[in-house]
Amino acid sequence: MSGADKMKTRQIAYTSALAALSVLILYLSFVMPTARIAAIALAGILPAILVVKYGISSGFVLYLVVSLLSLILLPNKSAAILYIVLFGHYPMIKSLIERIGRLWVEWILKLALFNMLATGLLLLAPGLLAGFVAFVDFSSFWLIIAAIYFIGNIVFIVYDIGFTGLIAVFINRIARWM
Repeated sequence: MSGADKMKTRQIAYTSALAALSVLILYLSFVMPTARIAAIALAGILPAILVVKYGISSGFVLYLVVSLLSLILLPNKSAAILYIVLFGHYPMIKSLIERIGRLWVEWILKLALFNMLATGLLLLAPGLLAGFVAFVDFSSFWLIIAAIYFIGNIVFIVYDIGFTGLIAVFINRIARWM
């Protein structure tokens, strides 16, 4: 087997292992509802390993595989939808945005993307708000929406900063052994 074949075999093995781990984590989000968002976010971080090791296209392959498998295998599709819409593609998008090299432009693009995806999610899956809306009047509804965006943006910023730190740790300490 040539060196290129070994490299391709290793890449397929990493992708397969990470796909299995991602689907398992997404399934665990169904079993442990109190940690649902954290588990989905963790599954969304795993494509970064392939982005660092093999490039953005490998990360998108993992995202596609996990998205399809989670839609097929998971009993509750909400974890799959959150992975597909918010978390699974983010390592690749983050990598592309951070190539710009201007921090303020990068943050504007990241926050615009998050808010666009959150809006799409709220419009296409209004059931996510059903628990809140059932007990409030119309004037409180808009306050809840504003709070969701405000808190969501803060959580997203913390997530992105933490994600950057995890990627740095991976590159500096773990990647060379893989």
